[in-house]
Amino acid sequence: MGGLKPLEKGKAEIKRFRVHPSYQRKGYGKQLLSSLEQKAKDLGIKHLILDTLLNQLGAQKFFEKNGYQQNGPAIMDGFNVILYGKALA
Repeated sequence: MGGLKPLEKGKAEIKRFRVHPSYQRKGYGKQLLSSLEQKAKDLGIKHLILDTLLNQLGAQKFFEKNGYQQNGPAIMDGFNVILYGKALA
């Protein structure tokens, strides 16, 4: 599952991105991410952001493999996270 949260003009956040462990590493995450990115483009969004917990190394590797750049660590709602961003073509 996953969703888009529109922010200021041309920017959105990917929220609640999850793939059940039984379905990970089978291409479902990539399909879901590609669908969210295409929907963002269709809506005129030029930049996506997201965050993942500091200890979610698999998620970090996944997003980096798919073109997301780290924008540094942060604390959000008391959780240590890494912020990511990606410009859409």
